[in-house]
Formats: sequence, structure tokens, C-alpha cells
Amino acid sequence: MDVRRARFLAGLGLVANRIGTRTAALVWFVLAAVFLALLTVRLPGAAIYVTVLLAGVFTFSSQVLVYAYVGQRYPDASERRRSGSTPTNRVVVLANGRYAVMDRLAERHGTGKAPWPAFEEVSVSGLATALGCPAVRVEDHDALLRVLDEVVPTLTLRAEPLVVEVAVEPDLSFEP
Repeated sequence: MDVRRARFLAGLGLVANRIGTRTAALVWFVLAAVFLALLTVRLPGAAIYVTVLLAGVFTFSSQVLVYAYVGQRYPDASERRRSGSTPTNRVVVLANGRYAVMDRLAERHGTGKAPWPAFEEVSVSGLATALGCPAVRVEDHDALLRVLDEVVPTLTLRAEPLVVEVAVEPDLSFEP
């Protein structure tokens, strides 16, 4: 973890300690909603990038506050999870090889092609596997149904996380 991220999370922790994790999470979710709603408004060049940044910051950091709140609210469940006696997270990733929503927003705001590269060669399931996490990648609807039929009945029995990467085609248009 880099120093900036550690400072940010420490600051987030100070806010949560001062006003409570539940209140902080609610405030963060409201701010995330405000900045996400602003993305539907035509903003000038730099403002759109600042809005995207703040929408991302508040959206993702609010999840950290929810984890903290749940850990405080349900300490027994948190302890069982740490000891490995309850299931852990399951992650489903819809992978389209790019940040398609941002690509469409860049096009919509007249900046032309997005200034960031696509990342079609990145394999989320490959990264998860490299980090020691069980993962599976599905390429079509039938394969997804087979994986879900196989995995869903065993979710409560799993002691490790599972990443399911679902390959999807990026939308060629974006009309909120």
C-alpha cells in the first residue's frame, strides 16, 4: 500500500471514529450518489475528471466504511470469518477489457478517443489465481449458467474466496 492510500484510509478512520462508522458510511454514500449523479450533467473538460475522481473516491471508500461498520456491529461473525469457520467473499467481475463507461463519457464530452488505454489483455481471473485465490473465467451465457449451477449450492461450505470473471462485450453507446 502506498503512503497516499495509507494516509487517506487513516483520515477516513479518523472521520469514522469522530462521527461513527454508520454515520460516516451514510455520508460517504450520499456524497458518492451526488458525484455519480453529476456525471449525467454536461460538465466542462477538467470538471468531468474531478467529478469522476470524487465519485470513485466516495464510492469505493464508502465500502471500506461498511466493512468497518459490519465488523463493529457483528463482532462474532467477524471473529468466525477470521478463524476460517465461515465463508468469505465471492466476487463476480464483468470484464469488458476497458473502462467502457468512462470511454463513452469521454466520447460524449467531445474529447474524442479516451486518453487511457484499453486493458483487454488483463485477466482478472489470472490475477486472482496468481494471488492464490480460486478463480474461473466464463466466456458465454451457457458457461456462466454451468458455473453458477456448480458454485451456488456450495457457497455456504466454501472457506476461501472465489472470483468469477464474466467476459462481456463493451457497450458501443452510453445513454444514461
